[in-house]
Amino acid sequence: MNLLASYLQGAALGLVLAVQVGPISLLCVRQALGHGLGAGVAVGVGATLADFLYASIAALGLGGVGRSLASWTGAMQAVGGVLLVTYGYRGWRARRQPMAEARPQAGRRAFAASFLLTLTNPLTILFFASVLAGLGVAGQGPAAGLAVASGLATTTLLWMAGLALLADRAGRWLSPARLRVVNGAASLLLAALGAGLVVRAVT
Repeated sequence: MNLLASYLQGAALGLVLAVQVGPISLLCVRQALGHGLGAGVAVGVGATLADFLYASIAALGLGGVGRSLASWTGAMQAVGGVLLVTYGYRGWRARRQPMAEARPQAGRRAFAASFLLTLTNPLTILFFASVLAGLGVAGQGPAAGLAVASGLATTTLLWMAGLALLADRAGRWLSPARLRVVNGAASLLLAALGAGLVVRAVT
C-alpha cells in the first residue's frame, strides 16, 4: 500500500472520529460563540495536535509508552474532568460579556485546554495501535503509520474549523439575550461532563 492510500485511510478515520459529539466539540462551539472564530479554531488545533502525537506514537510502534500511560488513565481522566469543570465555570461567569470584550489570550488558553484535555485519554494510543493493525498498516513501517496519522489530523482539523465557523456565524445571528442562554447552557454542560469524568475516575 502506498503512502497516499495510507493517508486517505487516516483521513477517513479522522472524519469518523471527528463527527462524534464530545467534550472537545462542545468546547469548540462554546469558545467560538464566546470569543469568536479564532478561539474555536484554536480548540481544534490543540485537539488535532494531541491526536497526531498519540497516533504517531502508535505508528512508530512505541506500544510500551501507550501501556505505561494507560496505567495512569484514571488520574489523567480526573485531570481532564477538572479542566472541563474549570472551563465550564469560567464560561458561565463570562456568559454575559459581549464578544468585543474577549481577551486576546482566549485563543491561547483554548488551545492549551483542548490539547491537555485530549492528552488526558492515553487509551487513544492503544486505540490507534489496534486501528493501524486492523488496516494492515502496522507491518509496513513507520512511514505508512505516520501517513495515516497525518490524514487523521487533516480531516480532524478541517472538521473542527468548520464547526467553529458555523458556531461563530450562528453566534452573530443570535440576539444578545439568546447568546447568553446558549453560552450558559454550553458552559453548564461542559462542567457536567467534567464532573462525570471526575466521578468515573475516582470510583
